Amino acid sequence: MARTPARRDGIAYCRLLKSFFDYLKSRRGLVGRWPDLHGFAVDAHQRLSYSDEREWRLDIPYLRINANVSEQRSTPYDTYLLAGGQIRVDDSEIRRQTYSLCIVYALPQGGTPRAGDSCCLHLGSSPVLVRKIHFDQHHERDMTRDLGPRPRSHMQLGGRFDQSKLYRAAPGLVYHYCLDNELKVPRVPYPPLDLILFLDFVLRTFKTGASDEVKEQKWIEHLKDSVRAFLADYCRELHAIVGGHAVGSLPTRGSLYEQVCEL
Repeated sequence: MARTPARRDGIAYCRLLKSFFDYLKSRRGLVGRWPDLHGFAVDAHQRLSYSDEREWRLDIPYLRINANVSEQRSTPYDTYLLAGGQIRVDDSEIRRQTYSLCIVYALPQGGTPRAGDSCCLHLGSSPVLVRKIHFDQHHERDMTRDLGPRPRSHMQLGGRFDQSKLYRAAPGLVYHYCLDNELKVPRVPYPPLDLILFLDFVLRTFKTGASDEVKEQKWIEHLKDSVRAFLADYCRELHAIVGGHAVGSLPTRGSLYEQVCEL
């Protein structure tokens, strides 16, 4: 029987997350810096502690945190992030992981949009979703190829919206931002992210009140565990595909893109 890659081992992942959530629970300072994350960690640790490690689900509500997303020194908008997702494990295998990151602009009371800003920002006091990206991993049995090769692990701009979930996190949110909610392509092949890698990406990419968390030794140790579990096998398999080929050549079994889509 073929060995289940570490990045698809649902039992090991459950234990990894329980350890991570236990650590976040102990970070009392996180209550003030990212209260949504701390509260979620407390709840998620309890839920996973009573779950069957072979069959479990974890819904990550959109966790809100204020962030500086502009390179300009001043902006008329209050800006914040919404980070959420979902994990599903069946028969001891990770069947799906999906994580979404939303950037939201909101005009403070009496604020005025800048000249030349997007039409979507001229909407009064309603918060506006200005960017949404998501990272997905699918089990091969759940994948469709109606639009050509579909990367098992990918990144996509936009994608489908769970409107009710967004509204719970940001009431009155204007979410269209001139992109089609049902547009399924392009999906860009991307290394697999678990929840820890995703949160680390968020905190390292944006300046937030909780960004210093990534400097903590315990955080780094949990991050290394995720790298070993989700990126090590992926990188070895990717090297096996491209490592033996001269520049400009293609693998003999299908195109390079198709093979990377199967990782």
